[in-house]
Amino acid sequence: MRFFNDPWRVLAFVIFGIGWLIPFSYLLKRLTGRPPARHTPLLVVTCLALIAIFLERMILVFPSLGVERVFPFGLSEALITAGFFSLFLLGRIWFLARYRPRL
Repeated sequence: MRFFNDPWRVLAFVIFGIGWLIPFSYLLKRLTGRPPARHTPLLVVTCLALIAIFLERMILVFPSLGVERVFPFGLSEALITAGFFSLFLLGRIWFLARYRPRL
């Protein structure tokens, strides 16, 4: 139901666009397999895919937390997201400092 009711319907179409349509149309090109001189377009597509994954998780979790039919993205949700992202970065820094993998 949450994919067909507002405000989640708009978010579902945005996720479909930036998570599937844009990467699919870019990766459909013939020259994608060859190493380009610059990887800027591929970096943009990767960032869009990561944003789409985050929004998809958001559309799966946020409607079950609130009973009102509004888009619940305020200060507390932004701080929780920033906290988990900082924990991820701290874990990555700790791993790289401890094991020193060759990348």
